[in-house]
Amino acid sequence: MAPGPTLSTLHIGDAPSAWTQAGFAVATRTDDFRNPSVDLGGVRLVLHGDGGPCGLLRWDLIAAAADERPRPGDLDGLPTAWVNGEEAPWVSSAPPTPIPTASPAWTTW
Repeated sequence: MAPGPTLSTLHIGDAPSAWTQAGFAVATRTDDFRNPSVDLGGVRLVLHGDGGPCGLLRWDLIAAAADERPRPGDLDGLPTAWVNGEEAPWVSSAPPTPIPTASPAWTTW
């Protein structure tokens, strides 16, 4: 079975303060993105603030091989961008980011 694409980045319409309150380290700006972001394992979450659309806005994927990159467009209705590994160095170089196990906001659900 051939390897599939790798998730590089999730673009999320949410306030960075909510992620900070949940215990995540939010970078205010990186060389790659103007928006605040969270590195979670090998995936970068780019936070687009709470002034626009909410939820999952787009994902960036890395094709298993450069010659197998699909055409740009939506994938299952989600806007999709295809990037190469050089465009997403955090995928292979980032150490795993610990995920908080408890938060007051999560325990009320």
